[in-house]
Parts: sequence; structure tokens; C-alpha cells
Amino acid sequence: MEEIESSVPDKEIHTKRSAVVLFAVSAIFMVVTVISGLFIEREILGKVMSYLQQDQFPIGVFHPKVLGRVALFSFGLPLGLVALFGSSLMRSQERSSKIRLLMGIGLVLFSLVVLMPKIFGRETSNAYFGIGGFVILGSIIASYWFWARYRISLDPASKPAADFRALGYLCFGLAAWHICAFSAAPGFALFPEKMLELGVRPFAIGQLKAIMAYFVLGWIFTAIGFYKSATVKN
Repeated sequence: MEEIESSVPDKEIHTKRSAVVLFAVSAIFMVVTVISGLFIEREILGKVMSYLQQDQFPIGVFHPKVLGRVALFSFGLPLGLVALFGSSLMRSQERSSKIRLLMGIGLVLFSLVVLMPKIFGRETSNAYFGIGGFVILGSIIASYWFWARYRISLDPASKPAADFRALGYLCFGLAAWHICAFSAAPGFALFPEKMLELGVRPFAIGQLKAIMAYFVLGWIFTAIGFYKSATVKN
């Protein structure tokens, strides 16, 4: 009985070490993915992606190393994010069955970039983006409604962490709104001919810079919030 009990902590230590290794490998893989984009010419990337949207990909048009770099740049970071998520679940000592379930959901989310165009097509759709926008709006309203109730239940030491996370979510909500303005009116990024015709390209670039700032700040606030949650003394 004592041998069984002593083996449990050993297994937990091994799992935690494996999770740390996987976390580090995933983080390095994501950084390498981003850096690899510096070595891919935009013209080659555009040509490869245009071929991938066709029913038949002509074998031999591109060197395998080129295709490998394009595949790494296109899918490396999303896959790294899923692996990072899984390794974090392992570090939190979650049950293996729950980890597999959530990792499966993560892989489904990863595949949406391929599934959504197949299901809904590659044409612009007012209904698709309109319905999605209202779902986002409703979810934001609900999130802040329940966040207020959640914040009331916290002790004073835990409230700063919740506040930082809420600031992060606020940035993501603002980014979602400006993505709409960037892509459709008045930025018209989805309609480049109209963008050039109206001369709004500088406005669209400014919108995209603001969107980048919202994402940067959103993730910084979120990271600070989780850091404070993890270090708060109960």
C-alpha cells in the first residue's frame, strides 16, 4: 500500500516535468514559426496559397523546402498554441481524460481556418459576418454582466487580477469592432478596388495599427491578470 502511495507523487512529478518540456518546446516552435516568415518571399507565399485553394496542387512547381517553410509559417503557430494549451493543462494537474477532451476541442478550433471556407465558401457574406457580429456583441454584454457579479464575490487581494483580465477582454472587444471597420466600411480591406478608388488605404492602415495595439495590450493585460491570480496569497 505504501509503495502505491509513494508512486503517485513520482507520477505527478514526471507529468509535471513532461508538461514543462512540452511547454518550452511549444514556445520555441512558435518563435521559430514567426521568424521563418522573414525568410519567405511574399510572392512565393502568395503563389503557394493560391495553388492550395485549387482542387489540384501541381506537384513539382515548388521545391519541397519552400513548401515546408510555407507550411511551417502557415500552421506552425496555431499548432504551437494548441500544444501550449495542452501543456498548461498538464501542468495544472488536470485529469488525462479532461486534457484529451480539451485538446480535441483545441484541434477543432485549429481546423476552423480550413473548415469555415469549405462550409461557408470564400465569398463575402453579410449574413455570416452580421450574425457573428451580433453573437460577439451579445457575448461581450453577458461577459461583463457576469464579470461584475464575479468581482463582487472576490476578496480585495483577488480583484486586481480580475480587473486586468477584464481590461484584456475590453481590448479584444475593441479590436473586434475595428476589424469590422477595417475589413468593410470605411476601410474596405475586403474590397481593394473600392479602397483605392475612395483613397482610404491610409485610413485602413491606421485601423490595422490600432487593431495591433489592441491585441498587444489585450494579451499583456490578460497575462498580468493571470500572473496576479497565480501569485495572490489566499
